[in-house]
Amino acid sequence: GFATMPGDEPLTGNALRGKRVLAFSGIGSHRGFLASLRAEGLDVAADIRFRDHHVYSGKDLDGILEAAAVADACVTTEKDMVRLLADPRLMARIGAAVPFIYAVATIGILRGEALLEQAVSGVLGGRRG
Repeated sequence: GFATMPGDEPLTGNALRGKRVLAFSGIGSHRGFLASLRAEGLDVAADIRFRDHHVYSGKDLDGILEAAAVADACVTTEKDMVRLLADPRLMARIGAAVPFIYAVATIGILRGEALLEQAVSGVLGGRRG
């Protein structure tokens, strides 16, 4: 799903479907991020890729806001949202510009779940909760 930034208001249903967005991220799989946005029905009008673990600056935000002129909203990852929230000066500038939205991250175990559970149980010695 998606949420607004910085208010963390969840967006329901197809709120972004068909919207022109500027996608930006500083993650290892920017292409995967773009593919997931398109799979959700977003029209990725432009995108900006930063290096993985990128720390955003005012200059970066200037570039994002300039590129966002072609979009209805900016969309990033939850990981990048956390990095933006770390700098109150950047967040103050975001509030007055185009809407910023982030893709909510979900974590799941793709394979080896039983092995992980066994390892955790071994470390906890049967203690849970």
